[in-house]
Parts: sequence; C-alpha cells; structure tokens
Amino acid sequence: MEVRLILKVEVVVVIVVVVVVVVVVVVVVVVVVVVVVVVVFVVEVVVVVVVEIVAVVKVVEVVVVVVVPRCISTLNSSTRSCDWNDIVEVIMLSVEIVEVASVVVSAKRRC
Repeated sequence: MEVRLILKVEVVVVIVVVVVVVVVVVVVVVVVVVVVVVVVFVVEVVVVVVVEIVAVVKVVEVVVVVVVPRCISTLNSSTRSCDWNDIVEVIMLSVEIVEVASVVVSAKRRC
C-alpha cells in the first residue's frame, strides 16, 4: 500500500513539474514574440522617419545648391533674369522625390 501511495505521489509531482515547465515555456515564448513584434514596429517607424527626413533634406539641398545660386548668378548678370519656370520645375522634381520615397517606404511596410 505504501509503495502505491509513493508512486502516486511521484506521478503527481512529475505531472505538476511538467505543467509548470510547459506554462513557463509558453510565457517565455509569448514574451519573446511580443518583444520581437514591438522591436520590428519601432524599427519600421524609425526607418520611415529617417527616409522622409532624408528626402526633405534632399529637397532643401536641391533648392540651396541649384535654385539659389542660379537666381544669384542671374541677378548679377544683365543678360538674363531669374527663370522661375526652371526653379518651379526643380522644386516639383524635389517634391516628386519625397513622394516616391514615401511610396517606397509604405510599400516596404506592407511587405
């Protein structure tokens, strides 16, 4: 009788240990998955912000490097006035660059 009781207690202890181990493993897996999802989301948001900041910096760079010197040089020259059509074209091209960057980032986020 005592041997059967000891065996029953051992079986119960083994079952409890297995259940506890399974619960701990499930909790650890859930925590790891949540952490990975949060990290991936944060990285995607950071990538989107960085790409859009770079696009805006490129627009400003185009305006400063191309538009301003062209206007300054034409102001000093008596032969030609500042061609606003060229300036508007450069600015529109810069805006298109920002839009393309945003579309690329949005497409990447969907994948």
